[in-house]
Amino acid sequence: MRIPEFALWRDPRPVPLPVPLLVPPLVPPLVSCAVRRPARRARPGGAGRVTQVAQPDQEAALMAAFAAGTASAFDTLYQRHKGGVYRYFLRSLSDTGLAEELAQDVWAGLIRARAT
Repeated sequence: MRIPEFALWRDPRPVPLPVPLLVPPLVPPLVSCAVRRPARRARPGGAGRVTQVAQPDQEAALMAAFAAGTASAFDTLYQRHKGGVYRYFLRSLSDTGLAEELAQDVWAGLIRARAT
């Protein structure tokens, strides 16, 4: 059976593309309103927060010493990271009480994990 010629006819016009939305959106796009703060200057007399940059091998050595039972290794880890852990929860939750509780849970969990 032969297919009639009219069935093979193709429309020569191009397929129309979706028309872009020409009406401006009712809500303006979100623009970052973050304000860049100037860098802090060192306080006279050396007062202020001191930031220690720990190397990964130092951290691993402290964790290994803590696992072996050295209490001073835990003290060092705690002093280095207590503020960061607390600030992480505070930023995430915006609740100081809950942030303090969760930060304590992290440190308690670390002590429990050492015992196993």
